[in-house]
Amino acid sequence: MDLDNHFRLDKKENINSSFFDYVNEKVFQKEKVKGKLINTVYIIPSGKSNLINFSAFSHSLEEKLNRKIKVHVINSLTDIPKIKNEKQNKIDNLILIGDIDYDKGDNNAILNNGDLTRGVQLTNSIENSGIPTWSYLPGTKQEIENIAFLGKENNINTSILRGKEVTESNLKKIIIDTSKNNVIHVATHGYFFPDNDDEKTESLYSTHKNPLLRSGLILSGANENWNNKSLIDSNNDGILTAEEISFMNLSGIELIVLSACDTGLGEVSNLEGVNGLQRAFKLAGANKLIMSLWKVPDKETAEFFDYFYEFLLTEKLSINDAFRKTQKVMNEKYKPYYWASFVLLE
Repeated sequence: MDLDNHFRLDKKENINSSFFDYVNEKVFQKEKVKGKLINTVYIIPSGKSNLINFSAFSHSLEEKLNRKIKVHVINSLTDIPKIKNEKQNKIDNLILIGDIDYDKGDNNAILNNGDLTRGVQLTNSIENSGIPTWSYLPGTKQEIENIAFLGKENNINTSILRGKEVTESNLKKIIIDTSKNNVIHVATHGYFFPDNDDEKTESLYSTHKNPLLRSGLILSGANENWNNKSLIDSNNDGILTAEEISFMNLSGIELIVLSACDTGLGEVSNLEGVNGLQRAFKLAGANKLIMSLWKVPDKETAEFFDYFYEFLLTEKLSINDAFRKTQKVMNEKYKPYYWASFVLLE
């Protein structure tokens, strides 16, 4: 099957999938299981299937079965006991990062107001990708403020890092209490460059052999260093690479939400999954991650997470149930392109 075309939810008009039609026919409709309330599906992706949003597609299976099902995308069979024994704990701390000034001046929001998607489609080089600078994302301001309101309304300890303060050094100062349930929400641009063995360019981030340096998150002041040919201050240049993330201690994080584009992407390896941001955060010890597979408009991204946190914090649903309910609500309002980019990884 041509995975590149069949599973391109950013191009589809609906979430119907012959893959889950096959699962329904070969599993749920078999006589020995038919009528039994199998309601959980575990999927271990490999190779290019790491770039498929199985959870979004599975809503079509729910409609056929006329009942709710749970879909878990996991790394290995050893994850299943952990998920089965997982307790639904109240969120204790919310750390919100967004409304970021990517310049060092005061005119960022005025000068950089072009394509308001969280990221762009990167090609073989920074120059060919057409991103001399990163644009301010006005939707992130309202996004983190809405989440902060919900957090405080539900008596959850909530802190915000924004503007020029979203530096790597400030991120490292955040103390994570491993005895509590912590959620970090990052609303910014994400980037990923494909392997460019044949491209001759001096660009530092687009051509590096290490895939953990070809993906990352954009922080305060990044525009000053984005086009550099060599590192100026790698510890505070505004470009947080996947490699830098992998050395952090995030073992106290129950969920990290990357409200950014292309964060789920990375170099595909049949042995190691996706060597990008998702691998980096797992190496750092984060329990669950929400990431994206393609660029999403700023407005609909903020709306997606308004719903998600309303279900998580106010309705007290589990992370998985809140995510799935958000998908369902967004699916009733928009084509898959506007919401099915986001994936929940466990």
